[in-house]
Amino acid sequence: MISQDSENKDSPLMRLSSTVFWQADAVNFIFNFVSSNAVNLFGYTIQEWHQTGFWARHIHPEDREEAVNFCKQCISRKEDHEFEYRFLTKDKQVRYVRDIVNISFDKAGEMLLHGLMIDITDLRHAEEILHINTLALTTISQGVIVTDPEQKIISCNKSFSEITGYPESEIIGKNCRFLQGEETNQHTRKLIREAITEKKEFNGEILNYRKDGTPFWNELSISPVLDQKNRLTQFV
Repeated sequence: MISQDSENKDSPLMRLSSTVFWQADAVNFIFNFVSSNAVNLFGYTIQEWHQTGFWARHIHPEDREEAVNFCKQCISRKEDHEFEYRFLTKDKQVRYVRDIVNISFDKAGEMLLHGLMIDITDLRHAEEILHINTLALTTISQGVIVTDPEQKIISCNKSFSEITGYPESEIIGKNCRFLQGEETNQHTRKLIREAITEKKEFNGEILNYRKDGTPFWNELSISPVLDQKNRLTQFV
């Protein structure tokens, strides 16, 4: 059992952490210790966390039965376990959490649960946005390619392959210039190079060539992708 004094400690590092440290009774799932940052993350007081049935009661209704049953099954087998579910904050917001649970026994042989409840909401939202963006790239009719900062192709969508005749496997690692040919306007090429060097957008028409050698006019749009520190990560 962790003392009340240690439970009340609230270091600056703990307040900023998205991981709640906890200890609970393995029979009734009653918390006997919860780190103080749980108050900031989920809005409930430490006293509320200690209430009987608190954990299960605040799991999202759609996840509650599965999460509780999974935990019970692992406990019955005396297995450490890890699982994810949605947890409701005091102001009714939904947070995604990953719970990492370890099992131990005290001197009397009673089973105890020790865990880390990690708030992964931002990660889940980022994954959802990525999924939506990926879906958009695969379904739009315009050809799209993504390159690294050195202009080497990382990926392309299906429409690009249909327009140019090149499957993705044949263009990975190449520079987009491979689509250009003898009749491609030199001034347009220069404008593209300048935009890339200066990490600026480019919009214009360019004559490119398909895999079978036939030329086609391409309405080209190039956009640099910058991270939070304004560093170039990709071109799209």
